[in-house]
Amino acid sequence: MNKVTEEKILNNLNEQNKALRDYEENMHSQSKFKLFAFLLLLLAFGIFIKALLVG
Repeated sequence: MNKVTEEKILNNLNEQNKALRDYEENMHSQSKFKLFAFLLLLLAFGIFIKALLVG
């Protein structure tokens, strides 16, 4: 295999790795946001139930 082809293959692999890392980071931050939103919803629901019971 010649040098140019090897470089093209390596560059392609590096770009794919970077895209995969970016995708994984994006998924991770989205899942953290969803967890945070769910916990806030749970808290609001708990406060609502408590207000119903007390009021």
